[in-house]
Amino acid sequence: MSRHMERFFELCRETKRFNEARDCAVKAVALVCNVSYQTAWYALQAEGRRFRGGTSLDKTRRACERLGWVMEKMDLLTVRRAGARTMLTAGRARLFRQGRFLLGVSGHIAACIDGEVIDWSKGRRHRLSRVYTVRRVEPEEMTEDHGAYRQRPLFW
Repeated sequence: MSRHMERFFELCRETKRFNEARDCAVKAVALVCNVSYQTAWYALQAEGRRFRGGTSLDKTRRACERLGWVMEKMDLLTVRRAGARTMLTAGRARLFRQGRFLLGVSGHIAACIDGEVIDWSKGRRHRLSRVYTVRRVEPEEMTEDHGAYRQRPLFW
């Protein structure tokens, strides 16, 4: 088992500790932003995520920005032409071999790091509907949009 999947199972144990449900976005943000479950949970709570509730994509994007990462939407046609149509084929696609990605299917989001889908849906035929690349924002790239997360406290 890879270290990323081991980390995913650690995050699953944290889910029980927090008495959480519908927290796929919390796990995905924790994985791609390389932070703890607690930090991702608080970042999403600060953006308006409700306890034991799902998370909108906009809240996920703002939470990533709050943590110093930026999500950039990828063209779905390009992703599909590269051979990544489902969660099963996303792990094999060359497009995802390097980097950090968030893969969205209907009602769910998962992390993909360096070509490995890190989620319970790994190897399933859930059709991809959204794909985002996630990258660290360098200090010289900071704009007002990316720097907004610094102005609000992470922990309330």
